[in-house]
Amino acid sequence: MKKYIILSIAIVSTLIASVVVFQYLTSFKDISFVIKQSNIEVDIYKKADSKNIIKKLTSDSKISLQKGDYFYIVKGSMFDSTQYSFSVADSNNNITVDPDYSVSYLASVLADEKPIIDKIIQTTYPTIINNYSFVNEQLFQKGEWYGAVLRNGVYLQGGLSDPYRIILHKVNNTWTIVHYPEIVVTTTNNPGVPINILNYVNDLAYS
Repeated sequence: MKKYIILSIAIVSTLIASVVVFQYLTSFKDISFVIKQSNIEVDIYKKADSKNIIKKLTSDSKISLQKGDYFYIVKGSMFDSTQYSFSVADSNNNITVDPDYSVSYLASVLADEKPIIDKIIQTTYPTIINNYSFVNEQLFQKGEWYGAVLRNGVYLQGGLSDPYRIILHKVNNTWTIVHYPEIVVTTTNNPGVPINILNYVNDLAYS
């Protein structure tokens, strides 16, 4: 009788161990990371242990991660150390790493692009260059979007006249004006401009 009891316990223990091992193995999923830009490092962390790097990637890779919540940080001279969250679930995941440039790097790019941008605006709207000042101008995303605030310095009743905003887009190495200057840039007049770009330009300070 003892032998049967011992044998039953052994069988049950083996089954439990097998289930635990099976659940553990199936909790890992293949994750494909597509890294769109060169000269960057992608450091992957588990949210529950944000101090230890799980994996470092520098090119397209497929890795196995246990189901749960994670984040990655992009490192490179052109990027900010921003956290990008992602989750590993039952289905396989494809994650595209394509971060925007940092504000400081975009400022250095703008210094090179500004003469070309100024010439395009001057050619299209000569009175803007002559009568308005660019009080705030920035590049966005990867330097393909430009936004600026224009003021003419004329005082009206109650204060300065309203500022205007202008957006340019660079496609195939050529800058074009998206729409004539507006007090508020909207999706109605700028249907091809991403909403976040419109928000960035509307939020530009003008004092």
